[in-house]
Amino acid sequence: ISKGHLMVTGRTDELKERYGASNLEEVFERVVRENEIL
Repeated sequence: ISKGHLMVTGRTDELKERYGASNLEEVFERVVRENEIL
């Protein structure tokens, strides 16, 4: 969530696959890193 908006949505397994992560903490870290660049 950023500024009241969801940054990504999906099932746990979908998000882990999309971000190449082994758990939701890694998904979170990767989403944050991606959005720092934008």
